[in-house]
Amino acid sequence: MNIEFFRSLSNDNQLRWFPRKAFGVELMFILEQLEEQESSKGIDDTWLLIEHNRPQKSTFSLYVNELQTEGVIDIIRSKQKRSRKILRLSKTSKNALIGMKEQFIDSVLNIHF
Repeated sequence: MNIEFFRSLSNDNQLRWFPRKAFGVELMFILEQLEEQESSKGIDDTWLLIEHNRPQKSTFSLYVNELQTEGVIDIIRSKQKRSRKILRLSKTSKNALIGMKEQFIDSVLNIHF
């Protein structure tokens, strides 16, 4: 990742919510990874995966609620354990992140030395 990727992330209407917190970008990539792995880790387990600038649980909960309200993430029930709620990037966020990564890769491949 470079500064241009971060700036693009900050300017994207859907993904701009993640860089607003010190742990937000890490959370975004954690959520992407958990979905790729088809993980059913709950909200508390997801919080524990944040290694850098992990917030207090209450701060994390408020942030998760904000992201859900803005349509950036979805909170869904686990198929394995109905009482467990899991976090996922919303479809719009996931598509925005995929597009941004593709754009970033294209820009890196087009660098001429």
